[in-house]
Amino acid sequence: MQLKENYTIDFVINAGGRASYKTDEILLDREAVASVKGFLQEFQDITINTEIPVALMVYDSGTSMKIYTLQDYFAPSVFEGMDLVQVVTLEFSDK
Repeated sequence: MQLKENYTIDFVINAGGRASYKTDEILLDREAVASVKGFLQEFQDITINTEIPVALMVYDSGTSMKIYTLQDYFAPSVFEGMDLVQVVTLEFSDK
């Protein structure tokens, strides 16, 4: 099975600059019938050299799924058993 979802995530810094990224299409062995998607909804303070999760997509072929949040990125064992987990993070460097 091929996931054909398309998301656009815009990052605006000081009302200027913009970045855009695209991943290759994903092929799954089984059809994903359950999914959870979450996106950063509010402004976030930046801590230099620390990842900030801004998007989360979880897919599974099972018939039910837990609710996941962006903060689950920091405890990846909660995704055990899911068919596919994607997280987009930003990290601002001091270099």
